[in-house]
Amino acid sequence: MSSGQPLFVYGTLLYSDLLQRIVGRKVDGIPAQLDGYLRRTILGKRYPGLSPEPGGRVQGLLFEDLSMTELKRLDRYEGNEYVRKRISVNLGRQSRQCWAYLPRPGIKLSTESWNPAEGRSKGRRGR
Repeated sequence: MSSGQPLFVYGTLLYSDLLQRIVGRKVDGIPAQLDGYLRRTILGKRYPGLSPEPGGRVQGLLFEDLSMTELKRLDRYEGNEYVRKRISVNLGRQSRQCWAYLPRPGIKLSTESWNPAEGRSKGRRGR
C-alpha cells in the first residue's frame, strides 16, 4: 500500500493534462465510484460539485499517491468554493477512504448534471 494521500476526483481534475500542470507530474488514477451523490453543475459556473442524493452514483478516478505538497497545490486550484473532506469510494468489491473536494456550505448547485466530456469543451473559470 502507498504512503501517499489518496484523492477521488470527479470533475475538471479528471483531465490528466490539467492535473499534471497543477501537481507537476503525471499521476495515474484508477476507476472509482462514490455512492450517495450526484455530480451537478455549480450555479452560474461551468464546473461541478457533488450533491448528496440517496441512490446517486458518481464515477471518477482515485489517485492513490499524492504528497501533502501536491494536495496543497490542489487546494489552491480548487479555491474558496470547495473544501477537502474525507469520503469513502468503491473500487469494485473494496472500499477506500480518501480525500475529495466538496462544495463549501452555501455553494448552490443546479439540477443540471455535469458531464466530463462536455465540461472539457466549455473549460473551467475561463482557463
